[in-house]
Amino acid sequence: MDDILTCAICLDSNEFVEMPCCGLKSKESTVQFCFECVETICTMDRFKIGACPRCRKFVAVEDKIIVLRERKGQCVMCRQHHVIVANGRCQKCLLGQSFAFRYECNKCSKTQRIPHPMWLYQSSLTSFGSASWACHVGRGCEYTKWRIVPSDVAQIPSNHLPESWGGQEEIYETVRNFRRQQREEQGCCRIP
Repeated sequence: MDDILTCAICLDSNEFVEMPCCGLKSKESTVQFCFECVETICTMDRFKIGACPRCRKFVAVEDKIIVLRERKGQCVMCRQHHVIVANGRCQKCLLGQSFAFRYECNKCSKTQRIPHPMWLYQSSLTSFGSASWACHVGRGCEYTKWRIVPSDVAQIPSNHLPESWGGQEEIYETVRNFRRQQREEQGCCRIP
């Protein structure tokens, strides 16, 4: 007995729509969707933008046609207007959520953990970045520039290191020199 292919969402319709994001509508694919289910996904969102059930790219319905759409809005973390990827956050804030490092404030020199990849705005490992973030540790600093604490640099995924920083070995050498100087100032054992 042949199985009848139905929409993977409603499990009823067998009239499928081609998705503009992943091109999902081929004779070989067993996962397909009907127009009505995709339209319902879009209308459930307050911006009338839904996510493709398969590839998660944003889509909308315009004149009975499913089109790719970017969801733009104010990121709940950095408060900037960007494409919102997930959980109300832009792509950089999602990266920062996974890799929240300590940064030094350029005004008060105190450190705070920031859930945004502020290292991406630094032209070099030792320079302060070009983007600002609110300082919550110093008095009267408000929005300041930041640089990553050198001991946290080794935790940055290598595929997210800024090209302007040079080779990875140069970065590690800078971190080693910083740590060596720090230990010498504290009178601790020396790093060879």
